[in-house]
Amino acid sequence: MIKWAYAMNGWGSPPYGPTNFNVYDWGATAFKCFWDDAFKLISAAGFRGVELFFIPGFTRFGIPQSPWNINMKYGSTRKFVEFLGEVGIDKIVSVYVNSNEIGLRPHVSEDHEKIIGMMEEPAKFLNECGGLTLVVTPTAEFCRVQPVTDEKLKNAVECWNKVGRMSMDYGVKTSIKNDFWCMIRGKELDKFMALADPEHVWCSLDIAHTIIAGENPLIILNKYKDRLDLVHFNDTKYMDTSNEYQNPHPERPEAGKRWFWDLGTGIIDFPSIMKTLVEIGYDGWIVCESNNSPNPLKSLLRSRWYIDNVLSNILCIKR
Repeated sequence: MIKWAYAMNGWGSPPYGPTNFNVYDWGATAFKCFWDDAFKLISAAGFRGVELFFIPGFTRFGIPQSPWNINMKYGSTRKFVEFLGEVGIDKIVSVYVNSNEIGLRPHVSEDHEKIIGMMEEPAKFLNECGGLTLVVTPTAEFCRVQPVTDEKLKNAVECWNKVGRMSMDYGVKTSIKNDFWCMIRGKELDKFMALADPEHVWCSLDIAHTIIAGENPLIILNKYKDRLDLVHFNDTKYMDTSNEYQNPHPERPEAGKRWFWDLGTGIIDFPSIMKTLVEIGYDGWIVCESNNSPNPLKSLLRSRWYIDNVLSNILCIKR
């Protein structure tokens, strides 16, 4: 049965794009009470799993995105998981590591041992909390990697093959997320998956990033149905027709523009996505996001409304 989770990457980050309202004071995110409420609200909206944004070794601010932060706020990983259970969150489904945010260079073979060491922290954390998947952006943003070459692609594949073998020692899958701004986009995804070890590297397909990159998610879902680990739901109103993915910080475009929108408010045909997931027999987690949202609470409830009143008609289930 398909299960629904919510990603925390839209919480605790200052919004950008057009907005006249912000649901929280940015400074409030340093406090435990903010995160206590956030998890309670996600549970109240019917999401039983969460995906945490994770920065290995992170020891600043108050956002729970490393074991250090979690221990400072909740005492230990065990107590954190107990708290989540008490408020109705059954599972930390995954943690997401953005290679660009922490300066990883998987396309450089000399960096692989360093990266494996860094990725051991989230793998160990997932093992301790009963989590499932280490989700990674497979390269830094395109402008930091170009020109794309076969050698760089093979290096990136080998890096995540190594990480995947390490994470499986902890009982955790490693899964790549196809962010539209990284090197593994479009046809490069096919090249990557063809070289990646199917026993150690999976695919977490992000539907919005797929559309922005000008690709057809229905084709990709069918092609990699046996290697599909997670699916990320976020809407968009645009395709990148002007190659903005090549610019520095492409996920943060010029003022007045947002790439990502709430479910049902963009151009993505999610009913067709759901029908395809049912047809291929997918029974894992779908992770919804409110990335870029100026009002994560409103986005959270709008997502649940869309799931219950549009997508559940396809699944024939309610939460």
